[in-house]
Amino acid sequence: MRALRDVVSTRHVEGSYVFLISAQTLSPELAPAIVNAVAQEYVASQRERSFNEIEESIVWLGERVTELKAELETAEAKVADFAADASLLGEEALVAGRLQLKAMRDQQAELEESSKRLRQQISSLEEFRRNDDFEGIARIAADPQLQRLAKDLSRDGPDESTLNEFDALFVQLIVSLGSQAERTEGRARDLAAAVSELDAQVGAQSSDLITMQQLKREADAARVIYESFLSRLKEMSVRQGTERSDVSVLTLAHGLGTPIFTNKTRDSLKGGLKGIGLAIIVVLAFNAVRTSIRTPEELEAASGHSVISVIPNGPTRHAKAVLEEVVEKPGSRLAEAVRSLRTAIQLSNVDVAPKVVLVTSSVPEEGKSVLAAALAQTTALAGKRVLLVDADLRRRVLSKFFDSSGKDGLVSILSGATSFEDARIIDERTGLHVVLAEGGKVTPVDLFESDQFQRLISEAREQYDLVVLDSPPVLAVPDARVLAQHADATVYAVRWNRTSKRMVKTGLGSLSQASVHVSVLALTRVDPKRMDIYGYYGYGTRGYGLGKYYSA
Repeated sequence: MRALRDVVSTRHVEGSYVFLISAQTLSPELAPAIVNAVAQEYVASQRERSFNEIEESIVWLGERVTELKAELETAEAKVADFAADASLLGEEALVAGRLQLKAMRDQQAELEESSKRLRQQISSLEEFRRNDDFEGIARIAADPQLQRLAKDLSRDGPDESTLNEFDALFVQLIVSLGSQAERTEGRARDLAAAVSELDAQVGAQSSDLITMQQLKREADAARVIYESFLSRLKEMSVRQGTERSDVSVLTLAHGLGTPIFTNKTRDSLKGGLKGIGLAIIVVLAFNAVRTSIRTPEELEAASGHSVISVIPNGPTRHAKAVLEEVVEKPGSRLAEAVRSLRTAIQLSNVDVAPKVVLVTSSVPEEGKSVLAAALAQTTALAGKRVLLVDADLRRRVLSKFFDSSGKDGLVSILSGATSFEDARIIDERTGLHVVLAEGGKVTPVDLFESDQFQRLISEAREQYDLVVLDSPPVLAVPDARVLAQHADATVYAVRWNRTSKRMVKTGLGSLSQASVHVSVLALTRVDPKRMDIYGYYGYGTRGYGLGKYYSA
């Protein structure tokens, strides 16, 4: 057995269920014989294992089916026994009983109310008689004869005969009302007893019906489980006679006739050439299906705009650290790129320099907020009065970059809850003025179309050299199309190697429909080294050595 293991080896073909069996011997006839024998033995062992598993499953399922059948019979017996003892009337009869019970209670309440009125009437009549209020008695009694006698007594004074006649009629009235009250009270008592009896019957029927339904559900659940296991037992019984091994020999080994000698140098060269060719094919195929933008030329072709600024990545992925580099290292590649963007914005309109600049993008995570903050910081460092406004009321990204110290924001300014001077934040290092966004029960589009926002922008134009608006993405919400109506220039951020050409075309088309002209397109978060690899030479560390002009 050990000798067999020394000459036989197996290998699994990755991504498949195929095993390759090979044997190395000195005899070209013995090697394929060993391989075929091992393969047939493995197939036979797998078939036997499969049959044993089916047999064990059948035994277990048979025992389980027997148990479940007993549980089902017990549950059905409980249903039958309870149905025989409970004498259920059914759901419809129970509903009818409840309706009858309600009607009887309503009738009982009416009788009790009628009895109460009669007693009050008797009490009022007796009170009027004690006070000799004959007209009050006649008014309550509504009896013509009493009314006539009451008028005579009130007009002529107490006449003995008239008074005796009045009292006789009065006593008859009291006796009649008392009899009515007693009859009404008696009917109410009888009805109350009937209501109590019917209420008890309905309650007992409801409880019995709930218990019956619960027992039926338990029986139904037991039947479903039993039938499921029984069906599985039948399937396994059928498979027992027809089951075939799920392992088979694809091809039999055959003798090669001659020994195998390998040329390692030749095989290595062939493998290397095949690998290079495959890599080229993969790269070409990836570029053919790629939709993201990697170079300014691709962005220009996709957008139709020729003014494009390239903004490199910062030192880290943390946005706040990127803004720190713009302030602390004004000679860095990133700071120079932002200043180049500022120049492009100024040159977008040589007649009148833009004072209000909107920064937006197609979708989130394209670096537009960092770009807006960096543009505002570099301009403030140049000695200009700059205001940065976070107009993205939903995400409020700029709040992560500047310390608000509990101050109110844009919504409070526009609502009049606070003044502009109290809400703005002044960055001590750059002199930049910032107004942050804040949440509230307002619709951003309505807010930006308001006269208050128009007045705020007009006042900012007079006080500042540059106003930068950080807007939500164009494809996410319509805010940017409204905000752009207040801006002199629009900067459209496109994330390098991430944003697709279709997104850029759709976003620019949306702005164009709103009569918004995009002044500058900025290719953001660019990796200079990888851009060189993709063919845009001269920007990164290679090419013309432009990196020498930037500080570390």
